[in-house]
Amino acid sequence: MLPRIRPKQTPLEHMQAPSAPEPGVPRRRRQHTQARRNTVVAVACQPCQRRKHKCDGERPTCKPCLARNRSDCAYDSDGDQRRTSALKSRIETLSRQVQDLQDILTGIAVDPNSHQACATARQLADDGFLNTAQVAHTLRTQQHQPPGVADKWR
Repeated sequence: MLPRIRPKQTPLEHMQAPSAPEPGVPRRRRQHTQARRNTVVAVACQPCQRRKHKCDGERPTCKPCLARNRSDCAYDSDGDQRRTSALKSRIETLSRQVQDLQDILTGIAVDPNSHQACATARQLADDGFLNTAQVAHTLRTQQHQPPGVADKWR
């Protein structure tokens, strides 16, 4: 039996090899800089915003303000609230759109006239899905009405 010869590197090792050291930059400093770049602060303190300094977001006083012995380190709670409420509003809007689209798909799926359902889907796509709320409302009300009611959206 022939002896096994192992490769010097496995296929994944060459991809994980450390990058060449930057000249003049100590290894510890490079790792610290890379870790710090990955952090994102939602709201910087007012002094850091004014001076365009990198704020770490620590409360009650951030590290840049501590290093400069600043006593006016404060955060704008209104700015944080505006962002939070804007995100909540966007989530609610998207949730309504998802529900409308689910109702439209359900209405199209249960429609016995598949040609008409395809026409409705095509019309929605051609309109850029701008009137999904109206179509979903029509489909919801039709599900609770007896058959034979005139279809507004078709």
